[in-house]
Amino acid sequence: MPVRKNEEVVLTSVRRFLRMGATANLLNILEKERPADLANIFRSLAERERRAAFDLIAARDRTRAMEALSELDAEMGAALLEGRSAEDVTRLIAELPPDDAVGLVKQLPQELADTVLESLNRKQGDDVAELLQHAENTAGRLMNPRVFALSEDTTSGEAVAMLQQAGGKELFFYVYVIDDREHLVGVVSLRRLLLVAPTARLKDIMTTDIISVGLEADQEEVAKLVTSYNVVAIPVVDS
Repeated sequence: MPVRKNEEVVLTSVRRFLRMGATANLLNILEKERPADLANIFRSLAERERRAAFDLIAARDRTRAMEALSELDAEMGAALLEGRSAEDVTRLIAELPPDDAVGLVKQLPQELADTVLESLNRKQGDDVAELLQHAENTAGRLMNPRVFALSEDTTSGEAVAMLQQAGGKELFFYVYVIDDREHLVGVVSLRRLLLVAPTARLKDIMTTDIISVGLEADQEEVAKLVTSYNVVAIPVVDS
């Protein structure tokens, strides 16, 4: 990825401070960059420089470091974790949502990957293991299993309260509505949820014309649907 002029200035400073061992100056620069911009800096550095910069930011802010790492391709990201203890790698990967974690885990040596999966909390480990069962470049491998699904009888006010309680790192754009058999029956956007009366039930405000894909759908098919229907997420269903 080409580096823009202002990024060239930052990159030059990063390299200079790395050579000088000026940790405080380097951190001052890196902490001001967005995760995507940090990732662009990492890509532009030589391998040893990249590792040094990543280690520095990871020691200060694991979440920020892993947000940047998740923007890199899985092979480069896994290389930044080489040489760390299994415990340390687990702590870092635990910062990622499952769909980002799975690519990294797949690139790790098998013994380390197994240890990480066992060491993650049960929910995280199960989520990552489930994604690894699906073929590469399919919706099943790339999906985020953490979705917000509620009963069709839930009210808008209840849904908003539950979203607020969920908190965490996930940002949900849609509430997926399910019936008694946990089948997907509709979708409600976050915007619509906030605009309707708190007493409105999801089954009365949901969209039933659902755009969805199967577990084995190719990622290019999913990308085309996202573009065609101007949505930010598409549900992946197993039936």
